[in-house]
Amino acid sequence: MEQIQKNFNKKKSGFKKTTILVIIVLWAFTAFSFMLHTERKREIEEERLILNHQLEQLNKDMARAEAALLNIQKNDEAIYRKVLAAKSMPISIRNAGFGGADYYKKYKGNVNSDKLISTAKRIDILSKQLEVQSKSFDQLIDLVKAREIKMAHIPAILPIKKEELEKFAAPYGIRRHPILNFKRMHNGIDLVAEKGAKVFATGAGTVIQASYNGGFGMCVKIDHGYGYITVYAHLSKIKVKRGQKVDRYHLIGLVGNTGLSTGPHLHYEVRINKKAVDPESFFQLQ
Repeated sequence: MEQIQKNFNKKKSGFKKTTILVIIVLWAFTAFSFMLHTERKREIEEERLILNHQLEQLNKDMARAEAALLNIQKNDEAIYRKVLAAKSMPISIRNAGFGGADYYKKYKGNVNSDKLISTAKRIDILSKQLEVQSKSFDQLIDLVKAREIKMAHIPAILPIKKEELEKFAAPYGIRRHPILNFKRMHNGIDLVAEKGAKVFATGAGTVIQASYNGGFGMCVKIDHGYGYITVYAHLSKIKVKRGQKVDRYHLIGLVGNTGLSTGPHLHYEVRINKKAVDPESFFQLQ
């Protein structure tokens, strides 16, 4: 009986030790879990603060970008499009649409989800507006190139160098013809220079006449496109052929006294849509 009591006491003592050990292990596990949880919460909070700071900085950078873009858009409308006579771009196109509400669901449930969604929307709007502005610049560049081509063709210089030009003899308008002795419209201007002075094309174009032409004598006509034609009359020599392409400052002939002329000079005309206009309005480059 005594032996049984001893065995029972041993088992009881062992059970207590085991119980205490289990309690210690459970306590240690609980404490460790709590520490891990606390550490993770601290890390999450640090991540949230860092992300919040980064979002704030990103929004500041975006605000500067938005202000710069707004300034570009204002110049686009108020300066570039007016200078190039381009149509204004509608506000509805400049403020192009972007993803709907469902598009931003992927950001929900994240740290600072509201700020993430707000920032994502700003990025999308800015991206779309930049794309529209890029297309606007492409359009303006095309207009500039087209204008450069047009300006290269429109008559814009004196057909005789200033150092070889002696005087303007007869202006555009009604006058008494020096040979026919009656008043009639003088459709160009007479530029007096020595015989043999060089005559240049006043704009790029195609020679449509390079031959003798009645009262004009030896004559060159150039079709510049865009409705413009120039006439160079009373030449002593012609330096181009019909159908030839010429650029501004291309030598086309020499001053002469052919046709109905009282002395060496160049009769020069500018016609727009077949109607003669005052050539002096086009001497822009000299």
